Amino acid sequence: MKVRVNYGIELEKLSDKIADLTKKASDLLSKDLILLESITKLLEFDGQNSIAHSHQVIDQIRKNMATVDECLADANALAEGYIVNIINKKQALPTPIESPPPPVEKKPKVWNPKTKTYKENPIHDSENE
Repeated sequence: MKVRVNYGIELEKLSDKIADLTKKASDLLSKDLILLESITKLLEFDGQNSIAHSHQVIDQIRKNMATVDECLADANALAEGYIVNIINKKQALPTPIESPPPPVEKKPKVWNPKTKTYKENPIHDSENE
């Protein structure tokens, strides 16, 4: 019977743990590939005489593939936890609020019927003097 165990790991060692899990998966896959190629050749060469032996080896490869899947699922879960809890939280930090620019002083506008426009500063306008 298999049970799932959760445990804590130092953040600095997280990439090492993920690498260990992927290395274990890679090693199993490499060995299983050699076994699978060997069984294929044996079946091609020896035919029905090798079926019983092939059956045992194929079953072992399937079990190893389940272990590979577990290793990769654990590695993926660790990486996802890091992304969700570290990377995404860093990106979600609020940016410092900048103070608003000082208000711009607006000069009162008045209608100039001669030019049919609004003038911003009628006091210094040469047409109104």
